[in-house]
Amino acid sequence: MIGINPRGMTVIEWTDRMIPELTQNGGIVGRLFDPDHWREWATGVILIDTRWQGVAPNPYQFEKWDDWAERFLQTTN
Repeated sequence: MIGINPRGMTVIEWTDRMIPELTQNGGIVGRLFDPDHWREWATGVILIDTRWQGVAPNPYQFEKWDDWAERFLQTTN
């Protein structure tokens, strides 16, 4: 996965753009409709790949979604 830099986007824009990358290896990711629920969406993303489960940051330890997203991309690439 290459990933898309989240800076300058809303969480909805970023998650919509990430879905094709996240699902290219057979994972299933639903759309995020409510920005307040980004942590739940992120948790679902982490569960797609067992390799990510040991290294991906816990979204509940982040206040801002884009900080989590950047860290997620750093740890899963």
